[in-house]
Parts: sequence; C-alpha cells; structure tokens
Amino acid sequence: MESIITINNEIKKLGGVNKKNPEFFINTRNREIVNIKTIIDLNAEYNKYIGIREAGDNNTTSLYHGFTGKEGIIRARGDGKVVSHNIARAVIACKPDIPMDIVYLPKSFAETMYVKVTVTPYNIDLLKYFVRNQENYPGCKRIYSYERGNMILNDGTYSLKYKDVVYRHMIDGDEVLLGRSPSLNPTSISCHKIRVHKGKKPILNIGINVLPCKAYNADFDGDEMVLKSVNSEEARAECAMLFSFDRYSNQFENGGPIIGLAQDSIMGIALLTNAKTKLSRYEAMNILSNVPVKIKFEKEVYAGREIFSMVLPPIDYDQPSPMFAKQFIKQFGQFDESDYRILIERGELKSGVVCGNAVKEKPGSIYHIISNNISKKAAMDTIFYHQQIAHKFLELFGSTISYRDIDLGKDSRKLIDLVKSTISRELSEFYNLLINGNITPPTGTNMKDYVHSEISRILKSDERFLMAIMKTIDPSDNWIFTMVSSGTKGSYDNIINILATLGLKKINGKLLPPTLGDYRHSIHAKQFSDDPEDLGYVHSALIDGINPKNILPIGRETRSNIITKGLEVSTAGYKGKEVGKSMESMVVDHRLFTVRGYGTNIIELNSTDDGFKSSSSQSNVIESIMMSDDEIKKVYSERANLVKRDRETMFRIFENLQNGNPSYKFSNKIKLPIDVNQIIKNTIPESKGNLKENVKILEKYLEDIHYLRINQVHRAKRTKLPESIIATFTLLKIAIRSHFKDDILVKYNEDQLQKTLSLISFRITDAFFEPGDPIGILMAQSFSAPLTQYLIDAHHASASGGTSKDGMNYCMDIIQHRPVKSSKTNLMYIYLKPEFEDKYENAKALANFITLKSLKSFLQSSMIVYEKIGVHETYPEDKESAAKYIKDNRITYTENDLYPIHFRFVLDKEKMDLKYPPLDDLFNKIDFLFKGKVIPVEASSDETAFLLYFKKEFNWEYINRIEESKKANPEITNVWKSILTFYKRFYSEISINDFKNIQDIRIKEYSRPKTENGKVTMIKNFYLETTGINMEEILLVNVVDKNRTSCNNIPETYNYDGLIAAKQKIISEILNTLGPAIGLLPANFALLSNTMLETGFLTPISDTGHKIREPNDAFLRMSFKNPIQSLTEAAINGTKLQFSSHTTNVIMGQEPKYIGTGRDPMILNEEFLKAHQKESEEDYI
Repeated sequence: MESIITINNEIKKLGGVNKKNPEFFINTRNREIVNIKTIIDLNAEYNKYIGIREAGDNNTTSLYHGFTGKEGIIRARGDGKVVSHNIARAVIACKPDIPMDIVYLPKSFAETMYVKVTVTPYNIDLLKYFVRNQENYPGCKRIYSYERGNMILNDGTYSLKYKDVVYRHMIDGDEVLLGRSPSLNPTSISCHKIRVHKGKKPILNIGINVLPCKAYNADFDGDEMVLKSVNSEEARAECAMLFSFDRYSNQFENGGPIIGLAQDSIMGIALLTNAKTKLSRYEAMNILSNVPVKIKFEKEVYAGREIFSMVLPPIDYDQPSPMFAKQFIKQFGQFDESDYRILIERGELKSGVVCGNAVKEKPGSIYHIISNNISKKAAMDTIFYHQQIAHKFLELFGSTISYRDIDLGKDSRKLIDLVKSTISRELSEFYNLLINGNITPPTGTNMKDYVHSEISRILKSDERFLMAIMKTIDPSDNWIFTMVSSGTKGSYDNIINILATLGLKKINGKLLPPTLGDYRHSIHAKQFSDDPEDLGYVHSALIDGINPKNILPIGRETRSNIITKGLEVSTAGYKGKEVGKSMESMVVDHRLFTVRGYGTNIIELNSTDDGFKSSSSQSNVIESIMMSDDEIKKVYSERANLVKRDRETMFRIFENLQNGNPSYKFSNKIKLPIDVNQIIKNTIPESKGNLKENVKILEKYLEDIHYLRINQVHRAKRTKLPESIIATFTLLKIAIRSHFKDDILVKYNEDQLQKTLSLISFRITDAFFEPGDPIGILMAQSFSAPLTQYLIDAHHASASGGTSKDGMNYCMDIIQHRPVKSSKTNLMYIYLKPEFEDKYENAKALANFITLKSLKSFLQSSMIVYEKIGVHETYPEDKESAAKYIKDNRITYTENDLYPIHFRFVLDKEKMDLKYPPLDDLFNKIDFLFKGKVIPVEASSDETAFLLYFKKEFNWEYINRIEESKKANPEITNVWKSILTFYKRFYSEISINDFKNIQDIRIKEYSRPKTENGKVTMIKNFYLETTGINMEEILLVNVVDKNRTSCNNIPETYNYDGLIAAKQKIISEILNTLGPAIGLLPANFALLSNTMLETGFLTPISDTGHKIREPNDAFLRMSFKNPIQSLTEAAINGTKLQFSSHTTNVIMGQEPKYIGTGRDPMILNEEFLKAHQKESEEDYI
C-alpha cells in the first residue's frame, strides 16, 4: 500500500504518464510500478502505447481512475453476446445426441475464433491445407513468420517453415473451455471438444448435451455460457487433463457424482427395466443403434433389462428400487415381484426398476460405483450410452401425458370431497378445544406457535388424497405417476395440487398472517372463522380452476415466494462470499499441508483433517464391528484378537464423537475415500492360496499403509511419521482387515493378493489432495453452492412448523461466533456421570432439580389453618405423621415460639410422580429463602401434604431469589393482610430451583455399543438438553459429568473446554443444522472450523476476521466489501501489501503463485538427469 501511494505521488510529480512520456515505465525496474500499470491499463490488448492514459488523453493522476469504466479484457468480453478471436458468448441449446464432452459450435463462431498452432514436421502438411484455403473455412487469416519476426496476412502464397505460427480456424476436436457464471463449482469451467455445425441452416447458439448442465448449474431457459479457445500446446494439455469432467467427476459436497441421468432419460430407463418390457430383435437393434456394442443379435425377443446391461461395466449393486419408496405404489400398481429391488451382479441387471437416485447424481448411485471402482471415463460413457438407449426407447414406445392421465372417476371425486370434509371437521374440533381452554402446548412452546403448527398439520395435504386419486387411477399405467415415482420430475404434492387440492397457502412456511382486525385473513373471511378457506386453504385443484376468493391467498404466497427467493439468493451470495474470502488464500503445499502465505502459516497438517478429498468419499459397511467374539473367531480365526481390537477402537472413536455431540447415531456404515468391498469383490480370483502367508502379507501391508501419504523411500527407511498422519489411516486399516475375511483371503495366491493391495493403494493415493490444490476455494464452493439452493427453498415449512431459515440463522451464530446474549439459539447438553446415566429416573431427578418449578404447578389444594402446633382438629389424619416428622427431625419449637396458624398444602400425586420433585429439595429451598424462620413439616401419609409453621420473629416478608432487592410493603400494618399477601405470593412464586437463563429442559436418550460377555449390545443412556445456557452453575452440580457437558455456543465452549473442543463443536453443530438439509460431509466444515481457530483463538468468518487472519492483504478485504474504507485504513496504518491471496495477485496483474500447476514447476535439466540416473528402480530405495 505504501508503494501504491508512492507511485501515485510520483506520477503526479511527473505530470502524469501518457503516450508523450513513455519512458517512465521503460526505465524503471520497480515491479510494483509495472503492476500498477497492469491494473490501470487492463484494456491495452495490443499495448499500442507503453504509457498509461485515461479516456480523452488526460493524464492519469491516481489508481482509482483506472476502474471507472466498464473496460478491460475480462469485463469487456465477459458481458453480452460476443464473438472474437478467442472468446464467444451465446445462449446454449439442447443437443441430446452429442457426447457429454462435445459442444456444438456455429460455423460463424469457428471462422471468427482461431487457434494458434506452431509448425512442426508432424503437422506441416495439415497446416498447408489451412493456408491454401485462406479465409475460406477451414482456413487461416494470419501467420506469424518466425524467420521475419512479424505477422503477415495470409494470401495463400506464403511457404510455411518450421517454427512459424498459423492462426487457423477452429475445427472438430479442438479443446475449448466452457464456463457459466457465477462459478460455484469446480466444474463450472470445464474442457470440451468442439463439433462445428456445417448444416445449410446457420445457427447462433452453443449446443450441449443436457447431462453436463448439472455441472454448470445451467438449463435451457435462456442461459448464456462463455466459450474460450486454448492457444498453446501447454495450455491445451492442461485443459484436456486438468479441466476434464474426469478430474472433478464427483462432488466435493457429498462425494456423489456430479453428472447422472436427467428427466426423460430417467423415465426411459425406468420403463425399459420394467419386468413387462420385452423387445423384438429389430427393436433392440434400433435402440442400440447409437451405442458402440459388439453383440450378435441371435434371439427373437430381448428383455429391457438385457439391453440396459449390454453397456454396463462389471459392477455389483443391491438396493430397493426408488420407484417404490411409497408403499401405495406397490399396493395400487400392477407390478411384478421382480421390479421391487435393483440387483446387479457383475454388470448384469437381474431385477428391479432402475430409476431415481440409482441413476441420478447421488452418492451410491450406479454411476458413482462405476466412477470409483472402474474408471471415471467408464462412468461418463455409461451415462451417455444409457441416455441414448432411453431416448431411442421412448422414440419407439412414446411417453406423453394426455387427458386420460388427469381424468378422475366419480369414486375418486367422492373420496377427495370426503377427505376435504374430514379436514374441515378436524379443524373445527381443534378450534372447539382451543375455545374451551382444553389445549395445552408442549413445554417450551408458546400457545400461538403451537396453535399455528397444529393448524398447519391438520390442513397439510397428505396421502389420503393420493389414496382417493388411485381409487380410479392405476399408478403403473399413468404417465404423471410414472414421471413422479421414477424421479423424472415433480413430486406427489404436485399430483395432489393437479388433481385434488392446491392446499394450504403459506408465507415463509407459516400461516398467512391476518390482514384485517378480529383475526380476519381477507375481506371474504368471517370473524374468528374456523373455515379452512378463511385461513388460506384452497379446496380447488388445478384442473378445477380457482374462484376469486382463492386468488388472494395464492397471490400472497406467490408474491412472498418471489421476493423471498430474490432476498435469499442475495443473502446466500453474501454469506458465500464471506466464507470464500476467508478461505481463498489456502492452498495444499508439497507436504500435503493446508497453508496460507505460501507455506509460512500452516492451517492443517492433514487437509480437511484426514488429507483426503471429500469428493472421493464412499460408504463402507464394516460388518466385523457388530460381530460377537465367537463370530469373529469363526470368520477371522488367527486374526480374531486384531479384529476385536479394531471393534473396540471403533467404539472408542464413536464414544468420543458422541461426547461432543449426543445426536450422533452409531452405525457400522462409515465414509472412506475408497469402497473397499467393491475393490475386493471385483478382484476375487477362482483359485486357492495359503491363508497363513496371505495373513502375513496383509498385516505387513496394513502396518505400513500410512507411508502412502509420503513415499516408498521413507517406507524403506522406516521413517517415524507424526501420529496425526498415522491416525488418518485408522478407519481404512479397520475396513480393509474386516473385508478380507478368511474365506476370501484364502482364494488369493501371493501375486494376486499383492496386485489387489496395489490397487487399493492406488485408489487411496488417488484420493489425496494434490500439491497446488486451491483447497480453500474448493471447500468454500462446496459450501456456497448447496447453501444457495438451501436458502432459495427457505420459505418452505419444516416439520417443526418453523422455516429452514432458522437453521441458516443458527449457522450464522456459529461462524460469526456470537456470544450467548446475542445468539438466537442457545442449547446445553448435560451428561450425567457414567454411574447415573443409564437410569431414566436419575435423568428425571436432575431435570427437576434444574428446572424452575413453581409450587403452584404441583398443588392439588391449599388452605390457611388457624391452629397451634401439635393441634390437628381440622385434619386429624395429619397428627401421627406430623408428630413423627417433628420427632425425627428434632424440631423443638413450642406454641409460644410460633404463630398459631399454619399453611397446609396438598400436592398432586400424578404430577409428583411425573416430575419427581423430592420434598427435601422443597424444604431446603424454603429454609434457604427464609433463613430458618419458616418451618416445613411433612404431614399426611395418606396424601402427599406438608404444613408450614412460622416463627414469631418472622415479619411476613416474601423474599424471592429473583427479586432479592424487593422488600415487603412497609405500609402494611394489618397482620392478617400481611399473612394473606404472603400466602398468595408464596403459593404462586415459590420454586425449588432457579438456574438462570434456562427456560426449558428435555430428557433425551442416546445409545452406545458395548461388549458384554463377548457380545455387542447397545446400551441406552440418558442426557438432558436445555434451552438456555448456564455452564457456570450446571458444572457445580455433583451428578453432572463435567468432562462431557457442553453447549452449542462456540465462544462459551471455547472458554470452558478449549480450542479443540470448540473446533469439534463448530463441525458438529453446523453438520447437525445444515448437513441433512444440504447434504454436506464433515470434511466440508473441517476447514471452516480450522479457519476460525487458526490464530489460536476464535475469529469470525467476516471482515473483522479477515483483518486478524490476513492483516497485510488489503486488496483481499477490498474485494470483499467497503473497498475505499479498506484502502484508506491500509494507507493510514502504513500496511505493507502481501500477495497472499489469488484476488490480490489478479488485481495486481500477475498469476497467483503456488496454485495448480504453478505449485511445483517442473525444470528439465538433461545434464543433471544423466549424472544422477540409476541403473534400476531398486537403486532409488
């Protein structure tokens, strides 16, 4: 920043720099000055003048004036429809018959854009052809003559020589970069090969297959995309290798494939794989005509499943068919038993209707398995082949929604009307209960929210409507149902809206707020009406049309949704930018550490805590951890003790996770960077080996598996690696050992086993982050993209009656580490000590000890009795038990010491049993509040009752702990008035305990695995969850486990439990809140938590945090927000600018350092290689 100010001042002294004064930049060697020139002169594409000038030839006087216009190579060519020599922008159009890595380019684009090709002995003959064509396609307009050192226009007569550069037209097969803004995914800019449109009718759009659109978040509603040519051999090589779909075929968000089948191709495959589908030989040949299969069609009839299997690699898959996720589809549809479950064995589809998540871009899909266990290219090819098969099938057999699909019979109409009348009756009954005071909301919920949630529940369109519709419609023979059940498009709610009712209209997931007085929602509504329509319920369906009364609720919901979508998208962009700028400068270095500042600041020793890309994450089931000792001994024989140790290790890992987050559910299904089971199943030979020798080979491999993180040299030297690296392989070792059961291991000979283990090693190393990976950007993008969609849908109601925005607000509490007072959601998780946590009664006792309980809530009756102590004429049944209590507790007061009155309270036995408040706690509370001047006595054995006696020095002042500063009114002189006043306050306000800030408490259970008598059992334990946080007082309670009790507030966790606990809490709380909604993995939040704690203390994901984490990168903060303020602060503070972020490097006009292929540049030194060449590979070890 100092340099910028110095340069600007120097420019002013020189009177500015323009074409008349070019020597300024020629003579200087100051790199910063040259960079400033680059910033200001972004639009100097051909650099006609070395100097800098503003529009109108005015002198440049400051850096700011260089940014005033919409100029520059990027901005000028990135907006609007344009075609130039190396970049084009146009609307995309659907071309479903071209491969996914191909884009269809208009001929006019191919003639305008060019590719630079250097003349070599290998291509000179081809390039001569382009030269002869001159400007006629395919030709070339210009040639750079190496010999002359200048550019010449091609007139067809120039004789090409080696090292000349030909600027030829683009032709089929040329690599281009295709991109769409905003770039939220690594695949938003990817490499394609072009296919030039040569038809008679010209086109002006870019053609692309529908399947890759998911990678770009694009569709065909007018989206424009940018296409850029690649002009050097090095760039073309990087483009083909590093920008291909093969490299980022899986999503960083959840590890699932980024591409799958879409829309009509899903329906086509679903219909094709139905058991009823049979095809003639010629129909099969037609369907496979666009697919390269080598098969002789000898049969007369082919099943659809055979056609599907013909292009399927040898994989295994066994899952229920998504078509039957709803049981009623089985019940009402005409399906074969073999349709219900998808079973693929060695690439042959044995059964099941293939559809939905089995072929979409979802984790665990068929294509996901192919990508991870065969190859990414095989997955892409299979997806394309299945798309072509589906389209050909639909061309033959058709798929059209007609009037027949929405024509309901009379029986369905009657049932739909019956359901609507039932809903109206249920709502009326609820209102009657409400008016009569018979509705009690659950603990911790106010009446208004509870009433609204119950009304929403009653008016929710449920499966009763679908049952009514299917009275006269067969879902297996209805195109709308087929489209929905197969996962092609839409939902069952859409079917209800079309055929039965539009249902309840809402705003932000809640009931429409009343717009008029007396709780009226519209001018049509009656006062306090219980008519569903008056609350925004629309009885009509889309096929019925709507009446004027329905227009208002529909319009209000529609308007709200449009506004909400706009606001939430902008919010998502802002929050995503906060996360992105906070993590932008993080890169994986050559040690596979996550670093800032080119390695000077280490953030993670293992990137995202385990070193593996979240995009490689796959589900693995580890059967051995649920086996008994006898089962383990039978299955693993000699390795039984090792497998038992693995089982206990898994239990310990899970216990540690659950201690920080009790909502974790134990499962033997875990995420790993490889699918161990698939790899082994694909390589099991049909031979027999030596089990003992194979066990030795396997255990030796597992002993050294962590050296995959480094190299074989360190393995040979037995270099001791840090525990943090070794620990990242723990789960992998357990999974590999578990899947190599004795009956599998014995089938391998030594060579076969080594090859399988080598394949496992390859898959593991392929899953590592690589040096130069911009891990900060990747993780930020994987968070931002699904978050955007999450916020777009935020107006939909959640199951609890709130909206999904509540989760987003809570997420902001976490990443901005708001304190308890400012946070909107405060929860505390209270664990009992191990010896108490397995009994519900103990949890209930602690809950009642903590909960603020008023005496009134437990009372059945109360009375003031005018009798001396020991006299029980009014209630003679109290005499014996009261005398016994006085004797046992050595109460020695006489009638002269006490007032001749007492209060008698009878407690509700049912509530006492439910809440379990012990009388001793109540008596201790009374003694504490009134300093021994009030004497409680347990009275009746027949009913739970107690008596209160009062010493004569007691002045009838009521002192509440909450109101300790308040005193009784000194003007009260009448003793009976004082007694009555005290009685009323005591009756309504006395409480046993009063833990500040705790509004509600819930008893919850969790289960943990435990080995007892050699068998695995799930032990049920109990903990407390409170609304409100009071760690200070809770940790003083004797039965509370202080090591495990925690809260969801990050600053509070950091203060009480330290940095590591805060890190785990950030991950677990965001995962609990947003993980299920947007499908993210813990790895996606690991780097976010490490970013917040990288300085050793909490820093928020905000501009404030930027200043702390990267104080010397003013341009990074400037690019986030408040650019003038950021630059001003940097100038005032004399900040020395550091080029730590990619943004700063780009602003300063230079390539970002140490990112991508620039991380570790390759230097070829032939003399060095010859001098250090070894005779064999073994010499390197």
